[in-house]
Amino acid sequence: MPITATYPGVYIEEIPSGAHPITGVATSIGAFVDFFSQGPLNEAVHLFGWPDFERQFGSLDARSEASYAVQQFFLNGGTEAYVVRATSTTTGNAAQAAAIVLMDNSGGSNILLATASSPGQWGNNLRIGIDYGTTDPTRFFNLTATEISMVGAKAQVVATESFRNLSIDSTLPNYALNVVNNGSQLITLSIIPGASTRPAQTGSVSAGFAAISSPWVANTVHHLGDTVIDGNGNLVRATAIAGTGESGSGPTWSKNVGDQVTDDVSAGNGVTWSVLPTGLGFLPPWKQLTTYKLGDAILDGSGNTQVVTTAGSSGAAAPAWPTTIGKTTSDGTVTWTLQHVLALGVQFTGQLQVSLNGTAFATQISLSSVTPPAQMTWAWLAGTCRASFAASTRLSPMPAST
Repeated sequence: MPITATYPGVYIEEIPSGAHPITGVATSIGAFVDFFSQGPLNEAVHLFGWPDFERQFGSLDARSEASYAVQQFFLNGGTEAYVVRATSTTTGNAAQAAAIVLMDNSGGSNILLATASSPGQWGNNLRIGIDYGTTDPTRFFNLTATEISMVGAKAQVVATESFRNLSIDSTLPNYALNVVNNGSQLITLSIIPGASTRPAQTGSVSAGFAAISSPWVANTVHHLGDTVIDGNGNLVRATAIAGTGESGSGPTWSKNVGDQVTDDVSAGNGVTWSVLPTGLGFLPPWKQLTTYKLGDAILDGSGNTQVVTTAGSSGAAAPAWPTTIGKTTSDGTVTWTLQHVLALGVQFTGQLQVSLNGTAFATQISLSSVTPPAQMTWAWLAGTCRASFAASTRLSPMPAST
């Protein structure tokens, strides 16, 4: 501003210049470029501590020198860094994102593609769970994404995300793609062209367990491999599909294991069902000259479950095992009855070893600690194993699967 002269002399007036001094910047910001086990590729990510690095790029990796450098940077007082994840440019060597297709049933239609949020082997440790415990079990579904890691012989949950009451109807506010892709740090979803139904519940494709909630229903479209409970309470599997694959009003069900039953809604449109063997892999085989108690169960030579209905000792040679469910046969002083699969005669002794991806858990499930009901069903067995497994691994129960 102008200076007011108050006495004779020389006055100096400073006039502001258009040039400004260079503002000082921080000189302690680190920058790291290297291979990391996970995280966005070819993108600088601003980090403010080691926990930020672990969330974005995983933990220390013996193959990545920079992962150790970043840790040391923050341990020695660093407060700010930019990290860029790189991958191989050689064809076939670049990191790929793990993915899995979610179907509407075994051998059915592809519905959703779930892809790990970033490329790398870390995505192989992701697990997807689907259930129908929603506000509208007939239309909506819940999706749970879980990342696990193996610590010794035990699986530990690294992170889990749950998205409830989802739909594949793009006109609804709970459209699965919008909800999951805007909220998940673990996965992204994309819909398979032509998909019109929701994905099947986790574990619903396993024979036996699938039949818990799958009784035969008239005028229903089926797919090859579907397993249901027939009118006799036995398990049957769709071994052939004709035309639309729609079931009829009710066939005459057979009790003979292996029999084929035609179930057509009209000429050229229907299902062929096969009566499944009733045997289970954990049952012992028949033994000669052995004392059997009432309720003991064995696996006969045809792969079916035979239950003792009259106690005694078996003969020197195996009897001619019946293939009609409910029929009996004499064996020495023992009477055996061919049992259907939904009432299992199992002796709960010893322990059950649980494994994940070929790695056995250190803690075993004690089967002798449970009391089975008089008529053991798949539903009871599934629920018991789920609860015991959850207790032994300290994980929340997930839908039964095999």
